[in-house]
Amino acid sequence: MNKSDFKNGMHVKLRDGSLREYYKGYFIGVEYKEHSYIDFYDVDLKNNQNDRLNIVKVFNKNNNTIWEREKEIDWSKIPVGTKVLVSDTEINWFNGMFLKKVERSDDDNYFRVANSCGDVERWKNCKLVEAPKEEVEVVSIEELENKYESFEDVECYECRYCKYEKFNVCEFAWLLDNYNVTRKDNK
Repeated sequence: MNKSDFKNGMHVKLRDGSLREYYKGYFIGVEYKEHSYIDFYDVDLKNNQNDRLNIVKVFNKNNNTIWEREKEIDWSKIPVGTKVLVSDTEINWFNGMFLKKVERSDDDNYFRVANSCGDVERWKNCKLVEAPKEEVEVVSIEELENKYESFEDVECYECRYCKYEKFNVCEFAWLLDNYNVTRKDNK
């Protein structure tokens, strides 16, 4: 669905649950008290000013669904340590480990993510690398050490410049890259 596809009389459902009708470049709410200009939306039909006004569903004049946004991720159910890709521009994406999503923030960087050196960074956009696993695999410490030692002979994370070098961050980064790590209390 593209912004140029909108015709007068079409309806949209916004993330906040409200319905609006499209008319001459505006999405107008029920009683005409609420409205937003189509230029406030980007090519993905996301509102540039308020995430609650993102379009999640588009209906034609007969109220048949003609476009629906993919289901959004419930970040409160994503385990800490899940592999993610992060970006501020949605053009360049970087690897990270999910820590948490902050619902409201002054700087719009809602996602807290650990990079490979263990630093916590703030990002505007986040997506899963792979679907989170429902089952938990238990691996012994000895098995992890053996797997890491065989990996260490092949390549290194090159953390010699990292401020956490004395804490063996390479092994920690390798662990997070290869395993979904969750807290014991599963929070």
